[in-house]
Amino acid sequence: MGWKIVRDYQREFCKESGVSGRWRVSPDPKRALMKKLFEEASEFAENEEASELYDLRDVLQELLHVCDPDGVWEFRHARKIARRGLFAMHLEWCPIPEGSELDPEKEDYRE
Repeated sequence: MGWKIVRDYQREFCKESGVSGRWRVSPDPKRALMKKLFEEASEFAENEEASELYDLRDVLQELLHVCDPDGVWEFRHARKIARRGLFAMHLEWCPIPEGSELDPEKEDYRE
């Protein structure tokens, strides 16, 4: 199975539950968190439970901290949100192929 990143208090939980294992601080936290990110996303895709999204969010927040420790990208991202918004409207887009007879001016285009 190999090493995998776990929550901060997992060691204590395992001791209390009688589960054995070896422990270390990850030599490559970024890689370990990216692997965990995909694991959590896969679990959500499999069962679509909101609890998996919260696990995914926890991993993503720590990965952001590791990748952007001084918050430079967080600041840039906030400006992007101010300009373009979030995803709350659930708006989707599909490009209209060049030369198509479809009217690109139609606001509510549906095939």
